[in-house]
Amino acid sequence: MKSNLLLAFGFIAGGCALGWPIFASSESIGTWQQYSGPTLSLILLPIALALIASDLLSQQLNTRTLALVGILTALAVAVRPLGAGVAGIEPMWAVFIIAGRALGAHIGFVLGVTAMLTSGFVTGAIGPWVPYQMLLAAMIGCGAGLLPKFRGGIEVWMLTVYAAVTGFLLGWFLNLWFWPNTMGLQSGIGFNPADSPIERLGAWINFSLITSAGFDIPRSLLTAALVAVSAPQLLKVIRRFTRQIVVSHSAEHTGRQ
Repeated sequence: MKSNLLLAFGFIAGGCALGWPIFASSESIGTWQQYSGPTLSLILLPIALALIASDLLSQQLNTRTLALVGILTALAVAVRPLGAGVAGIEPMWAVFIIAGRALGAHIGFVLGVTAMLTSGFVTGAIGPWVPYQMLLAAMIGCGAGLLPKFRGGIEVWMLTVYAAVTGFLLGWFLNLWFWPNTMGLQSGIGFNPADSPIERLGAWINFSLITSAGFDIPRSLLTAALVAVSAPQLLKVIRRFTRQIVVSHSAEHTGRQ
């Protein structure tokens, strides 16, 4: 229950950080630009650590599964440079979706935070955008774990559609961290602090359609294709591995008794 409250708090805080340029007063935009990223990092990292600690204490997670999380983190970090963000070719999002689905919402959240932060250091891509990437990766991985509990072909189709939708919308939400710096653009596209929230919303949509569709559509198609092709086998492998851990743990516990 406490873990779910932590997730809810992370989602609410993240939603506020992302949506601030749309709904906040014009006087607060400067403060948001200066402090939202660092504040978001200070929220996400403790939540990820608290989720791990909580699941370990409640025995929903053990050290072997935690090692698997480390392997998946390394996998996400390893595949990130393959596309280097060129035209939205970003295969690591499929890792978050499949892992979050197989291991649950908590692990999906943790993996998104740790993998994006680690890959930022490994690739040297550290900047004010990283906290927002961490947030969206955590949300996407967590969301995959919260989808209806279908199995088989229906599950794969559901994940494929989820990958396509999130892969497309991801770019829109990432635009929010730098869109307020585009005040030189024409009205209805650039950010204008004097606009109403409805006007800002429309400008953000127009900005995203015009500037990032060339990234969002390929990302959506690639992520969906990777999930459709690899999810059937990877879900089986990860679930089989975790079941073996549970069986082994139960046998060890019985042996001690």
